[in-house]
Amino acid sequence: MTSAPRLTLLGGLAYLFFLLLTIPASTVYDWVSDEFEGSMPALQLYDIKGSIWDGEAARAVFRKREIGSVKWQLNWLPLLTGSAAGEISIQTESGFLQGGFSTPLGGGSTEFEALKGQLTASEIQSLLPYSHISIDGMLGIDLQGLKLSAAGRPVSAFGQVHLYEVNILSPAVVKVGDVDVQFNEGDDNGLQAEVRDRKSPLDIEAMMTLSESGQYTVSGTISAKDSKDESLTGMLSLLGKPDRNGAHRINLRGSI
Repeated sequence: MTSAPRLTLLGGLAYLFFLLLTIPASTVYDWVSDEFEGSMPALQLYDIKGSIWDGEAARAVFRKREIGSVKWQLNWLPLLTGSAAGEISIQTESGFLQGGFSTPLGGGSTEFEALKGQLTASEIQSLLPYSHISIDGMLGIDLQGLKLSAAGRPVSAFGQVHLYEVNILSPAVVKVGDVDVQFNEGDDNGLQAEVRDRKSPLDIEAMMTLSESGQYTVSGTISAKDSKDESLTGMLSLLGKPDRNGAHRINLRGSI
């Protein structure tokens, strides 16, 4: 190859590389949305700025719920194998969530790693088994891994979620306090977690499971640490008769 054609080829490759670096993220998002309509994750982005490699969206809607603004940085190497991977940061009205992610370009499950954040309980209460329960408080998230299905449902998780100063506001007012939730690493059949009190008027020992289809189970025991707290023991009496140690058995099943 003579020097002139070689220079032309190199110039063309450099131009294509420049286009990839500067292509607007909004253009790529519109194309992907049209190309893979029906197989995209349950996430919509609006008011997109920046490039596909380093961009942001002023509004993000997940499963028809507004979650806040999103920023991302993509790594180019996973694109060669048909995946998008990088770092993502979500800023909600009162908190944040950030970590690494990886997802197939053609749709499929999304995996997160080193996912950390702080959210209000009200921001995630739509995920609770009973939608009529109203709570407040804060959640500290420290997950080493989280996998979501293409529909946005959790498939597996590993790490901790810490609940701080949580209160149930309705249907009855209950001070829950601080509780730790330990997600155990397992297969991809759903979430498995241990729930224990840390700084709470309640003594809590429970196991939770949540399948990909939305079926949940909660089993364990709960009791008032102060047996003379009539308001708390009265509320717990709704769960049935306690055992000889004053603990109430929990055995719940349902779907969300």
